Amino acid sequence: MGSFIFEMSCDSKNSSQTLKKIFLVFIAFNMTLMICNFPDLNYNTNENSSLRLSLVNSIPLAWEWYRTCGTEDYDRSYDVQNDSMNNIYVLGRLDKKIVLLIYNRSGDLIYNNIINDTVANPSLVSFATLSIDSQNNLYIVGDKLLMKVNSSGVVLWQKGLVGYTLYGITIDKADCVILTGSIGNNLLQIKLNNSGEQLWNTTWNGLNGNCGYDIAIDDLNNIIVTGETNSFYNWWDMQYNADIPILKFNSSGNLLWNVTWTSPYDPLGYKYGFGNAIILDSNENIYITGYSYRWPLILCYNQSDGSFWYDHIRKEGQGVDLEVDTNDNIFVLASYGYPSDSILIKYSNKGKQLWSRIWGGNDDDDPNGMILFSSEEVFVVGSTNSYTNGNRDIVLVKFGPDTDNDRISDFNENTLYFTDPFNNDTDNEGIIDGLEVEIYNTNPNKNDTDDDLLSDYDEIFLYYTDPNKNETDGDLLSDYDEIFLYYTNPNKNDTDGDLLTDYDEIFIYYTDPNKYDTDSDGFSDYDEIFRDMTDPNNYFSNITTYVITGILSIFIVITILFIFNKKKNIFSRLGKLFLRDKY
Repeated sequence: MGSFIFEMSCDSKNSSQTLKKIFLVFIAFNMTLMICNFPDLNYNTNENSSLRLSLVNSIPLAWEWYRTCGTEDYDRSYDVQNDSMNNIYVLGRLDKKIVLLIYNRSGDLIYNNIINDTVANPSLVSFATLSIDSQNNLYIVGDKLLMKVNSSGVVLWQKGLVGYTLYGITIDKADCVILTGSIGNNLLQIKLNNSGEQLWNTTWNGLNGNCGYDIAIDDLNNIIVTGETNSFYNWWDMQYNADIPILKFNSSGNLLWNVTWTSPYDPLGYKYGFGNAIILDSNENIYITGYSYRWPLILCYNQSDGSFWYDHIRKEGQGVDLEVDTNDNIFVLASYGYPSDSILIKYSNKGKQLWSRIWGGNDDDDPNGMILFSSEEVFVVGSTNSYTNGNRDIVLVKFGPDTDNDRISDFNENTLYFTDPFNNDTDNEGIIDGLEVEIYNTNPNKNDTDDDLLSDYDEIFLYYTDPNKNETDGDLLSDYDEIFLYYTNPNKNDTDGDLLTDYDEIFIYYTDPNKYDTDSDGFSDYDEIFRDMTDPNNYFSNITTYVITGILSIFIVITILFIFNKKKNIFSRLGKLFLRDKY
């Protein structure tokens, strides 16, 4: 802050004008400081930042609909992909069988097909990954098995890959299949042609466990892999550490370079991280999502200058998938919290978080993958325990535009809630529509849901009453009347704690609902009515009160007389002494 030094003229008129000028300059100076120093709500340090929401050059999304598919068994999804005709393929397990569910973009299930019984292929039970080639053929990898399926779900061929543990799959520009995983302690890459014939395999060796989890292909058909490495374990630390590797191979499987990123120490003193998914933007920047510091992670590696930036989503979980839009913004999908929800976050390519949205219920709702049709249309697949026909179901969720950023998609505002998609607080009472619908269960089109003359905002944030009940405490008095007419507590049906409800005191016994003992006779209103059968509004109605009052009165009179008599004797003696001395 700057300071002003001035001399004040003795002339009062000039002095007044000078003070006015100084005041105006002071106001302008402070307003400038406020503008220059006003906090940027969209600022992100790229490190350890917490969740933020903004509308910086980006319309946020919100869920439009979800579709579930399941049996009474523990069903689950594995992965999701889309073909050139915009069909959505969901790979999952239903009733202990591997199935392929095909949806259109409206969420209609076109058909489902059983790929294989898990009795014949037990390795597919725990996990599987899906990829699609230019001819809309699907390739499914799970542990030690690879299969090719046409767009109708018919298995064209399958290969057992004994000795390997496989996690990631992608298709290059020649429709060759690239797999990653591990063999022993080594990170593994395998390349096959579209007939399933192996072209080459290569490993990245290390001292301890190394494993590839996902693969990306650049414009030159170079292969970029991420996963987990324990090769840089510090034995002298006596702690379990794991780093995130990034390896680049050419199309022949020759290693071009590799780097590792080390997680910061977590609260338990471990530096443990891994990459679950990898993707490239148009500038060949590499983005990875996974796990670090016990939280979901997004990590960016710039191939040009070798720099990193990263961000943590500060709640337990892990990143499972990511996509890049045409403007090189990044969409990250992660599990979030406990019980886990699915969280979708959009970042700029500089690491600024643009918005985030959470989908889930009261139980675990874990995400597994997503596809991006455009920056305004995202589909997420996962497994839900909150919205299920049995124990756990497959779920497909669509996210669409949320123009007014009120956490309700425009689609649902227009078709489900009939709110204004261009005004995030349709009823203008101070609570955005999404919070009214999802958190408070109030009517977003009506600022006083329960018609008690108190706005929903005032009930929630000022009086802490229930905005859905016009008499929160169930005492038959409306919240408004309790607050403004009777001055009683609308959250407590017996404000003064005398075992009589406020309603009974006001309309039946005519006692004061704010006073435990209306007539101040030492007996509660309840005791006077139900035990002593006396009038709680009349101090003298209780015989005990009469007795006590009488005794007190007699005592007071005796005391006064005693004092007066004692004083009289003293005066008499003083008079005699005075007369004796005088004569």
